[in-house]
Amino acid sequence: MNIQEQVKNYITSQPDTKRSDIEALHKRILTAIPKCKLWFLDGKDDKGKIVTNPNIGYGLLTIKYADGKTKEFYQIGISANTTGISVYIMGIEDKKYLPNTYGKTIGKASVTGYCIKFKTLKDVNIDILESAIRDGVIRTTEPTTKFNNMTSNPHKLKNGDQCIVVGGTHKGKSGIVQDLKTSKTGHITITVLQKNGVRFKTLGKNVVVEQ
Repeated sequence: MNIQEQVKNYITSQPDTKRSDIEALHKRILTAIPKCKLWFLDGKDDKGKIVTNPNIGYGLLTIKYADGKTKEFYQIGISANTTGISVYIMGIEDKKYLPNTYGKTIGKASVTGYCIKFKTLKDVNIDILESAIRDGVIRTTEPTTKFNNMTSNPHKLKNGDQCIVVGGTHKGKSGIVQDLKTSKTGHITITVLQKNGVRFKTLGKNVVVEQ
């Protein structure tokens, strides 16, 4: 059985509400980070004993240990738990970053240094959740890796680009670049149109763009 089949079987095995939420989240992540490596971990140890909840993973992260050893793991993971769903955003060194950036705006969710836990998708702002996922991928992707092909050069911005805000008042939000302008002092300003139709203005230097 290949990974895609394992993932499908895992999603199908969930109760109705949780199944639809995980399936929707799975599709949203694949759209947000296309062509990423797909993982499935069954939660069993080498002896076949279940030691953790099974989880689906996306992307590729190289974990470096103090003794010089390395281990490949996913950047983003999702898992059903007894009370809802956990989204894992791995590899961010600053353990206060996720709760400080997304904790107040994401909705009814518990946000730790690497995990966003909620009961159902309707309890959270799905656009903010997607922004956190994209942000995590950007922050843990090696600069030389072509995965997701991101740029933070404001002079390469153009109207119609899909961007995520990584600085300023609106940090963590994402949307489409509109109304790009260059001031007399050379600063680039843009309007960002979010999926919910709400617009806001920010500086070009505050965003990264998926090309």
